[in-house]
Amino acid sequence: MTFGEYYYHVKYAINLQNGKWITDKPRMVVPKQMSKEDAIVYYKAKFDEYWKKVNKNSKKL
Repeated sequence: MTFGEYYYHVKYAINLQNGKWITDKPRMVVPKQMSKEDAIVYYKAKFDEYWKKVNKNSKKL
């Protein structure tokens, strides 16, 4: 998980209840920010996996 993905999960876990902002303590370890090169490798692998699933599902239609 990247720092950006962690931040996204934390940000959207906040809810307004009875006029107060409530959030659960994150159950994840805060990741260190990746270098640009590491991020490129990480997201390339993630997108490759995503597109394999999309192509596999589109063949069933």
